[in-house]
Amino acid sequence: MIEIFSILFQLLVFIIIFSFPVNLFNKNLLFENHYLGISDCYCLNIIIHLNLFLICSFLNIDQRLYFYILIALSLFFNIFFIKKYIDYILSKKEILVNFTFFILITIALFGDLASHLKLEWDALSHWVWKTTNFYENMSIENIKNLRFPYYPHLGPYVWSFFWKNSILEYEYFGRLFYVFLYIVSIFSIVNYFFRNSNLNKFIIIFFIIILSFDRFLFSGYQGYLLFSILIIVSRFSFFLNKNFKYLLILIIIGHPLMWIKDEGLFYYFIFIFPFILMSPIDLRKKMFVLMLALILPIIQYYLQKYYMGVFGFQAEIINDSLKQNLNLKILFSKIFLISKFMIVSIIKYKLWIINLLSFTIMFFFFKKININLKIFYVIAFINLSFLFAVYIHTPYDLKFLLTVTLDRLVFHSSGFYLPIVLILLKKLLNTSYNSRSKT
Repeated sequence: MIEIFSILFQLLVFIIIFSFPVNLFNKNLLFENHYLGISDCYCLNIIIHLNLFLICSFLNIDQRLYFYILIALSLFFNIFFIKKYIDYILSKKEILVNFTFFILITIALFGDLASHLKLEWDALSHWVWKTTNFYENMSIENIKNLRFPYYPHLGPYVWSFFWKNSILEYEYFGRLFYVFLYIVSIFSIVNYFFRNSNLNKFIIIFFIIILSFDRFLFSGYQGYLLFSILIIVSRFSFFLNKNFKYLLILIIIGHPLMWIKDEGLFYYFIFIFPFILMSPIDLRKKMFVLMLALILPIIQYYLQKYYMGVFGFQAEIINDSLKQNLNLKILFSKIFLISKFMIVSIIKYKLWIINLLSFTIMFFFFKKININLKIFYVIAFINLSFLFAVYIHTPYDLKFLLTVTLDRLVFHSSGFYLPIVLILLKKLLNTSYNSRSKT
């Protein structure tokens, strides 16, 4: 019983901390008259706190002290908005039902994680050691003494933070954050496109969770952090207009990617830079935003070199096996093998099947809408090209590497393309509704 209570309390902790500083009643300071729902505010606040957690990790700030500060600030800040929140949730039956559905889904998935506590290979091999490093109040410099010191550490830091600041201090309480972020990001993107139809919204959310939920990846892997942040990037990309302020916000949203996994740095370039390059802002502002976006990876390089003593990837960018690719027979055999495993990975993570089907239908049957979404096609091409390039480049056993890693790389970006799916669904549902109305 105490464990169930502790899980519910942990959910309350997430709701309190991540309701600050952006909320429904001060959002216009940043987003003017753009639509922003409760789940959008949670997403933005999580991104803000992830960046703050990153800073705290380098400053070796005591995690308990920082936790108490966050709780105090959030409670103090939100006390002025409690009545407004209650009135807002109770103002419409649809809002109350939506919030209740969110709570029930979250509790259900929290319970699922709590009943399957096994940590898988990647977690046991290195992620949990970084997590334990922070949990036991060791400094960030100590990471250089652990295995794979060049692996980014933000995920383990957050894991340790909520592990330490839980009632029972069970390890998995830290990983509940991964589930919370996952659910909030899905609610955010679906709520944006289906604001006025709870039934459609619930069916779609349930469907996305069925297609994307993988208990194995919640067993200490960092993939769901990348998956969820890329959904948030996708969601807030719809704020882009001639005001370059929204590009700056998009950079802040994308920044944690590079501190979660090695490939996160490449995702930062793949999923953020096209929005900057294809934005309608004038050249001078565009160059300023590009320079700012480039400064962040440079800062990462020097911070990791200083604190961890190393910055790098599992394989050298330039390696001796690259010359093998000059042999067309070897090159095409690699491409064939990668393609075969790519198909297997897409079948495993079926959200990609829905993505590809939606891309195809939109391209051939909804060309006017498709023009406005061309950036998603560009990013998809770059994304898939990156996956092929990674495995063509690797000096390691290709078949083994494809077997154990490709499915996760395919999964990471699958949520980013949900707007294509949701826009198509909305179009088809509206068309179907209009047809029934006429008959």
